[in-house]
Amino acid sequence: MTAYISTWKGDRIDLLDPEENLVTIEEIAECLSREGRFHNKTSVHYSVAQHCLEVSWLCQTWEGKIWGLLHDASDAYHRDLASNLKRHPVIEGFWKYMERRWLEMFARKWQLTLPMPTEVKYADRVMLVVERKMLLPDTQEVAEQFAFNEVGLEVPQRNLTVMFQLEAKKRYLQEFDNLMTRRQSA
Repeated sequence: MTAYISTWKGDRIDLLDPEENLVTIEEIAECLSREGRFHNKTSVHYSVAQHCLEVSWLCQTWEGKIWGLLHDASDAYHRDLASNLKRHPVIEGFWKYMERRWLEMFARKWQLTLPMPTEVKYADRVMLVVERKMLLPDTQEVAEQFAFNEVGLEVPQRNLTVMFQLEAKKRYLQEFDNLMTRRQSA
């Protein structure tokens, strides 16, 4: 039995065993630019595509930058779960398995190495703090929900200019193309 969805091209993609030829950067950019961070609970629409751009821009290496763009790319196909739910014992093993399958597929498709650089996880954590503080209510409940991420983390002062959906999609595709061109010319 497969767990599949239909893509925007009408293909059938298995969520537990994704085929790289069915995945496109255009579909990823389109879907991530529509998908809101924090399950669309932010004060304004802030897309996963912009989040991935911000993570990529914080990274120093080429590999970090490309993985920064792609670290949440599977959300374009299976969406994301709340952090507390991903860490729940009933779901954690399954979620890690599924995420690993997607990362392995992205690595094959775009000839990347795994594991992704540690700078990506660090940049992702930094952006979680920045986004939470700018886009979510300043309440004790919200602070407690994300406390797991902030222990021992140095977060620079940072502002965000929120992108509209079309801009986020366009810049995501441009950044991907720029990074892939840089690799080819190196």
